[in-house]
Order: sequence, then structure tokens, then C-alpha cells
Amino acid sequence: MAAIRLRPGLYRVMRTLTCAGALAGAMSLAACSFTTGRYYTDERVAGLVPGQSTMMEATRAFNAPPTQQFPQSDGTTLARWDYKLSLVTDAVYAHKSTLLQFGADGRLIRLVDTDNVMLSGDSRQKLLGVYVPPSAPPDLSPIVLPAAAEDPASMPIVIPGNGPVTTPASDGKTATPR
Repeated sequence: MAAIRLRPGLYRVMRTLTCAGALAGAMSLAACSFTTGRYYTDERVAGLVPGQSTMMEATRAFNAPPTQQFPQSDGTTLARWDYKLSLVTDAVYAHKSTLLQFGADGRLIRLVDTDNVMLSGDSRQKLLGVYVPPSAPPDLSPIVLPAAAEDPASMPIVIPGNGPVTTPASDGKTATPR
């Protein structure tokens, strides 16, 4: 086989292009990242209130609609939000997940599960509390107050006794207590 001789100027150009290509390939691998879902903060999750927050408010808090929804047989819905980030060459992996239960009325019932969501103890307890949607409107019938007392001067005086009593002032007539 015959050897191919390159001119010295062309050799430098090819070597520069090869190095530039290798550098570009390494840079593209270093910048290679994969994300799924939208990033959300733990404070936004802690701001949800069982019994008050709706699915729309939760969607705003998570910056995206739920990743998955699971309708339940009792009319409630489990909604899951996920966020995943992977930087391949740097080996950085981040994952967040939150699962909430919503009632048939669309209001948040409770927090079911979280993964890598840091909530304070009070916030977690508040979200874990169970909200029971009202089944019937409250009784709004008028409240009846007792009648006002009469003037004490016009009321008869009743003295308890053992029955009819005869008094000399009554001329033998019987008086009965009222």
C-alpha cells in the first residue's frame, strides 16, 4: 500500500477540526439533560388547604396539570405530579413526586404521598388531615327563643302546699293553690 502524504498546512487544519469535533461531542454530552414534568417548590405544595383548594389551584401550584389521574370508585380522584431531572455525565438525578386526593366536588381532600418534598411538620399534618365534603346543606331553620318573662308584679304568688286548705279568712271556702 502506498502511504498518503498530506501537505503540512492541510494536516494542521484536519487536526484542528478533529479536536474541535471531539470537544463539541464532549460538550454536547456534558450538556445532555433529560427532564419530565415541571419543577415546583415545596412552599407551593404547603400552601394548599384541604377542603378549600381546588384541582385548578393545585395545577397552578405545581405549574402544570397532573402527570397522572386515577379516578376512584367512590367518586374521588387521585392526582399525581412528577418532576424528574437527569444530567447524564455529571450523574445528577433529581426526582419529586406528590400524590393528592380530590373529592367529587373537585376540592382537595388530603395529601396521600410525597417523594422528596420537604414539608414542615405543621404543613404535612394540615395536608394529611381528612376533609369530608358536606353531604347535605346545614339546617338553617329559625331558632325559637323562650318567651320573655312577664312583669313580676302582675304574676300570682303560688305557695306550694299539700292540697286544699281552709282558712278562717275565707269563711269556710276552700282555696286551691295555683
